[in-house]
Amino acid sequence: MKTFRKKIIAQWRDFKAVFLEFKWTMLFFLALNFISALILWGWYDKEELSFSEAFYVSLRMIFFDIDLDYPDSFPLQLLFIFVPLIGVIIVVEGLLRFVNTLFAKASHMELWQEIKANTYSDHVIVCGSTHLGHRVTRLLTELGEEVVIITKDPESAFIDELQEEGIPVFVEDCIQGRGLQKANISKAKSIIVVEKDDLTNIGIVLEAKELNPDVQIVLGLFNEKLAERLTKEIHIYRVFSPSFLAAPAVARTAATAFKCVSIMDSIYFGGITAFIASFTLNKDSKLIGKKLEDLEEMGLNVIVFQRGNKGKMNFHPLLDQEMIEEDFIIGIAQMPVLKKIEYLNCPSQTIIKNSD
Repeated sequence: MKTFRKKIIAQWRDFKAVFLEFKWTMLFFLALNFISALILWGWYDKEELSFSEAFYVSLRMIFFDIDLDYPDSFPLQLLFIFVPLIGVIIVVEGLLRFVNTLFAKASHMELWQEIKANTYSDHVIVCGSTHLGHRVTRLLTELGEEVVIITKDPESAFIDELQEEGIPVFVEDCIQGRGLQKANISKAKSIIVVEKDDLTNIGIVLEAKELNPDVQIVLGLFNEKLAERLTKEIHIYRVFSPSFLAAPAVARTAATAFKCVSIMDSIYFGGITAFIASFTLNKDSKLIGKKLEDLEEMGLNVIVFQRGNKGKMNFHPLLDQEMIEEDFIIGIAQMPVLKKIEYLNCPSQTIIKNSD
């Protein structure tokens, strides 16, 4: 179902891109037909025509299929001569561009990527097809955001995969600006910069700000001190250090060996590291019979509660509910609290150290 939904979204984006690419051609074609129909309706002197008849004749005239007598009026004679010529030029030019567009789409040529990107507005640009950039792109698409990728690595393993899903990808160096222009940065709401080099990332930020001063910038830097300084001195929405964000995950993996509590993510704020964790109550759990408010008193902020393994996920649950075997809970707490919950949930399997 998820794959089918992605295909439908990709097809809709392709249709939208083709329509917007040829909108002026179609409008010019209709305008030519409408104006010539008005002239025939008002001034044709061989017979009286209704507007619908004039419109139909004008449409046939564009394709050299004229079944009216040649007019005596010189302006109408010019109409009979030039409307078919202009119509053929419009149709041939449109057909050639259409064939070229279909070929570009089938082969994922840059022309097609640029056509699609030009249909976007309030989209997000990701500079850097690194593993981090790929994961960010995945999360953004799941949130329903339109994303354009720019990478300077033509050998990136993610390019074909992303293009198959209808996501525009440009093999360009963001710092030169041309790639940002192809990605339609003038209409983008955000740009996420996650290249592997700090100096490159800073250069991309300066170029992006020059092309679109209002774009929100999320910048990844490996140098933590530089990240803090840029946040204060340059108008950037968010600066983060990948190594700094990864540190809690690496530390928790090395320092903990939980059997009954699964740590999902970490949050660092104001000098405090908290962890998002989940657990299911075992049959010998000492938490059975206790209430969710008891977990809150221990220091666990309960986010999600599911009654049994088939119950409905309940966000912001009532805290007076008693817990039973196989209840599933997601919450936020610091490590000492999680160690205590690990012990209470699996008393026969856990050896707990003093973490105070």
